[in-house]
Amino acid sequence: MATQFNVTELDFDKIKENLITHFQSLPDSKYSDYDFEGSGLNTLMDILAYNTHYNAIHAHTAINESFLDSAQLRQNVVSRAKLLSYIPKSILSPYCILDIVIPGSAGGNVGTFIIPALSKVTSKIDGITYTFITLDDHEATLNSNNEYAFTGIKFYEGVLKSQRFVVRDFIDNNQQYILKDDSADISTLKVKLFDNDNTNNFGVYSRFTSFNSIQSTDRIYFISETSDGHHQIEFGNNIYGKEPLGQNIIELEYISTSGPAANNATTFTWATSGITPKSVTLNTKSTGGADRESIESVRFNAPLTFISQERGVTVDDYMALINRDYEPAEIISVWGGEDNVPPRYGEVFIAVKPHNAETLTTSQKLNLTSLLKSKNIASTSTTITDPEYTYIYFEIIFKYNSNQTTLNKSEIQNQVKDTLREFERDELNKFNVVFRHSNLLTKIDLTDISIVSSLARVYVYKMLDLDAVKNISTRFSFNLQLDGDIDQTDSMLSSDVFKQQGFSVRIADEKLNSTERRIYTYRFDSLRNEVKVNSNIGTLNPVTGEINFTPIFSDERPTIKLYSSPASNDIVAKRNTLLQLDVDKTIVVADKDTVSISGAAGASDYVTFNRQD
Repeated sequence: MATQFNVTELDFDKIKENLITHFQSLPDSKYSDYDFEGSGLNTLMDILAYNTHYNAIHAHTAINESFLDSAQLRQNVVSRAKLLSYIPKSILSPYCILDIVIPGSAGGNVGTFIIPALSKVTSKIDGITYTFITLDDHEATLNSNNEYAFTGIKFYEGVLKSQRFVVRDFIDNNQQYILKDDSADISTLKVKLFDNDNTNNFGVYSRFTSFNSIQSTDRIYFISETSDGHHQIEFGNNIYGKEPLGQNIIELEYISTSGPAANNATTFTWATSGITPKSVTLNTKSTGGADRESIESVRFNAPLTFISQERGVTVDDYMALINRDYEPAEIISVWGGEDNVPPRYGEVFIAVKPHNAETLTTSQKLNLTSLLKSKNIASTSTTITDPEYTYIYFEIIFKYNSNQTTLNKSEIQNQVKDTLREFERDELNKFNVVFRHSNLLTKIDLTDISIVSSLARVYVYKMLDLDAVKNISTRFSFNLQLDGDIDQTDSMLSSDVFKQQGFSVRIADEKLNSTERRIYTYRFDSLRNEVKVNSNIGTLNPVTGEINFTPIFSDERPTIKLYSSPASNDIVAKRNTLLQLDVDKTIVVADKDTVSISGAAGASDYVTFNRQD
């Protein structure tokens, strides 16, 4: 009786073995030299096995590429996402906001003055010059200083480009309008339609967002990413949206950008001839530039967007809608009012970290609120909050075997700092994560083969804006339990120096009652003794890490760092908290491991390190 083929086998040698076993088991087999490597029959088995192997691998790959979860090629991930009505984000152009003053003489010292669209400024980053343009006209009236003052003009990095297409006279379902530019920022795309090539009059088509209110005469366009990473524009069919006519001219106008490379520009030079500003002042550094959406991001966001069905009900709904429709968002956190501290029922709280900036601007928050207003259900309202940053820094001490490395002490310490930066990028660059102390130590130990052990003392700080707490009582929180005992004499808090009543002071605390500690400011006298300057500026609850500041009066209005130590080496980022590692403030000390170098003889010189100072 012939043996049964194993049709699930993918290994070439196993496939060949199964073929040989099958043919040898045939009762009337006339061949017997299957196992002879030099025989023609064995070569025939190779051909059959190779053919089976190739077909099996092809089928296996094709099936994997047919599903969003398992597809590896971008074109297949994007194709699957398109079925869920999800369009990946393109490269994004950075923008800056500038205040510009034009002398009155430029406008004849009367009336108004207009800075026209496409006016340019330039900035250098790492020796490379980038051009920023404004997309709209801006108008200002002559003021009492005989100047035209323009406030908050937004300039986008890049060059305005356009591509034109002629609509064919006959109906051609195969005609394609493809924007073949990998540097095109689709969020700036403007689709214009001219009646013919002999007119400058045009109509503007808007991007499709929802089927809820589409009429046959609406000028809308649909956009999707093609298999080669470009963008295809499609139009309606006179049922859903207006269809262009033959000989119409379609013009796609957009900004071609350098993306994130132009982030963080701070110094700008006017570059438009015919206008000579009196001053160009930075309002907001260039920010918002980003690469096109990654495969993993598409894989994660597409199903959530589909589930949301254009309405905000669950936390995932809001995250999906913001990810899809709000270009500035890089990292998002959403939580219900019932999970807020204190609880506020009927509200949805949203924190957004924008690309290359810490918080959204006021106008960006208004735009996001407007976007979500139509998505809310019933009486639910949304509240946009700023991310709160908790900064973590360390004292890291590690032992290393100098016989196993060619690096000197300074070089291996720098490698450990690079490991910290990678750890932050890979593990902490999101909301609702946990800093895991043991995971960090593992990363440090794996930095170099010579490292045999490591210790990391964990500290935290938060930024305190003294201007914000100058006139009002303010709640401020570390959002974690602080290390120490309520009765201890040493302060749990420390701070940078700032000015108060003419003295250079710091913040400290002392026991107030069984649950709270009183916060005060102090200075040092000539003998380095502490002298209180303001004996009560608030209270600290060490268990919750919450501080209630009374108004803090300062001679200066700086932002200072407020330091403490967490009770646990693991730190949880809840709600709108983002964790960041301050590598520059971190102290890294490398120490030779005498036992690894000298064996038992080195034990007498071995120095251990305490968990705390």
